[in-house]
Amino acid sequence: MVKDDLNKNDWSLTFEEFWKHLRKEAEGVKMDVLFEAGCLEMQWSFSEQRTKLRVIKLLQQCGAKYQEGHSSVCFWIKTDKHGQMNLVPA
Repeated sequence: MVKDDLNKNDWSLTFEEFWKHLRKEAEGVKMDVLFEAGCLEMQWSFSEQRTKLRVIKLLQQCGAKYQEGHSSVCFWIKTDKHGQMNLVPA
């Protein structure tokens, strides 16, 4: 279950912290990664709707840009001028 301690649009969360939460919510789920135009697109394929909904809730709480497919969720990450990875805002 997504922790309630994440604030909506919580941009204080580092990518590493976000990634730990995401891996917990989507444990055992297959992920595809594409790099295009300076953004990393991560696509998660779900066989279980409940897991997909937990990941979507986490992305919404973080204010991240995402796109929901039938059995997948895509979200984007960009790198700033210092090489820090950040979620692309919605």
